[in-house]
Amino acid sequence: VQSVGSKTFYLENGVWIDSEYKDNSNLREIKLTFASSDYFDLLNKQKDLAQYFALGEQVIVVSGGKVYRVGK
Repeated sequence: VQSVGSKTFYLENGVWIDSEYKDNSNLREIKLTFASSDYFDLLNKQKDLAQYFALGEQVIVVSGGKVYRVGK
């Protein structure tokens, strides 16, 4: 378990998962490859995500009504 900012993350099968994440949610999901150009473009636009993405190469974050799924 890791606390980052106001969020809590759980490590499951090598993936840090935001405690707000629900598998069956209707939130729009954005998939990103770790360290890709899209990954860095998003971090430049939404700097608040950097603290969560810093957890590792595989992270699921709920923010702004969207699910961000970072993978290898």
